[in-house]
Amino acid sequence: MSASPSRIVVALVLLAVAGVVTGAMVALPLTADPPDDGDAPAGGLAPDIVVITLDTTRADHLGSYGYFRSTSPTFDALARSSVLFEHLVVPMATTLPTHTSLFTGTWPAEHGILANVQHGGQKFLPSDGLTTLATWARGQGYQTAAFVSAAPLNHTSGIEAGFDVFDEPDRIERSGDKTADAALAWLGSAPVDQPMVFWVHFYDPHNPYTAPPRYGDFGEDGEVLDAWMDAHHVDKVTHRPTGGAVRAKPTINAYDAEIRFMDDQLARVLDGLRARGRFDDATLLVVMGDHGEGLNQHGEPGHGLVWGEQLHAPLLMRWPGAEPARNPTLLSAADVLPTALRRAPLPHVDGFLGQASGRDVLARDFQERPVLSQTSERQLQFGVSMTYALTGPALKCVWSQGESVQLWDLTADPYELAPLQDDPRAADCEVALTETLAVQQARGTQLGSGHTVPMSDAEIEALRALGYVGDDGGPGDGLVPEPEPKAEDAPAAPSAPEAP
Repeated sequence: MSASPSRIVVALVLLAVAGVVTGAMVALPLTADPPDDGDAPAGGLAPDIVVITLDTTRADHLGSYGYFRSTSPTFDALARSSVLFEHLVVPMATTLPTHTSLFTGTWPAEHGILANVQHGGQKFLPSDGLTTLATWARGQGYQTAAFVSAAPLNHTSGIEAGFDVFDEPDRIERSGDKTADAALAWLGSAPVDQPMVFWVHFYDPHNPYTAPPRYGDFGEDGEVLDAWMDAHHVDKVTHRPTGGAVRAKPTINAYDAEIRFMDDQLARVLDGLRARGRFDDATLLVVMGDHGEGLNQHGEPGHGLVWGEQLHAPLLMRWPGAEPARNPTLLSAADVLPTALRRAPLPHVDGFLGQASGRDVLARDFQERPVLSQTSERQLQFGVSMTYALTGPALKCVWSQGESVQLWDLTADPYELAPLQDDPRAADCEVALTETLAVQQARGTQLGSGHTVPMSDAEIEALRALGYVGDDGGPGDGLVPEPEPKAEDAPAAPSAPEAP
């Protein structure tokens, strides 16, 4: 895949007319200029920065994004008083790479995290040339605390950089109520006269799906689910790479129950912030999913590929003075902090955002552009070629190494069922994808990119138990009991208010 400079210019013009490119990614410099301030407020005390990440959460399984079930009353109520982004397409449907893009403002090819774990007992570490949000904030006098729920984000992953407190499970994974317990205990004693970076990560919707039994009433709307599955072309039965059968209906019911359980834990954290006076007036809040889940669409029960249902994740932001809105702009995880941090009066933020390749999508001069995604490198062990996708507002092109580019019309074919045949725009999209990837890889080289180091035996066993060494989501039919099931007496939140 190569192209002359003259062809690249022609391709970008044609793609802009087609609605794929409006402001080309390929123009990103190797050292990004600080983004435009947009409508960022000036003056005032440094705000708290609260980030809550929802692992393995499909946007289209939340009420705010049109789902027919009440899986997310807390998120939905929060969305009504926030800016809800309708089209977050993450750079990789994998936990650690997307979180690293979020916290550095860069793409996987730049920061170097290409999987949770590399096949063969190696793990990825991020580029030494990048600064994380927590590292920057701590240098500005912030207290920094993180509460994570699973081994892919443990204290040896690189994501822990800059956190004074980094609280993680004793085992391979913990349920959201336990993570919320730890986060709330710290929050209750944190000095209120010092700004904080406060990150809470929930992992519950990741397979195996084992919400407490009281959350398991979603199976009563079976006919409605049948219609939803038919509309989304969900395979009733598919198989994991290791051969285990996955039945769609019980799997989706159990997955939705996990989202509902996680939503209750989100409510507890939000209530804790309110109780400490750290929610409304002086807080910058981001709630984001790191990726989705296949749930038998395209024959895939798990994640790690570039299908839309695995890449489309929820995102909302709140900041002091924000007007609630739904924003249709296409963006990626690398754009989240460059957008959010420009909305509040933060000290010396240019020093951090100067490294970002992501853009402030709310800036007055922002031009929407396509976003690049790629498969997890771990998929290579399953015989899946490295695959890249360039997603625009209307078109999406996908290229796998050794194969020709496929082009999808997302307006006529939103579930990516049939690629366009003999469409001349495919060649233009190929050029744009190739050059975008080349620019990101060049910047990765400039930054020193990431590197791999051997994992310990304990790390290998922890990741194997979560499905990251071997099959992506665990064996069996998608309803495998977890070693430590969520307790029936796990705290539940009261009914979500109409507006937080």
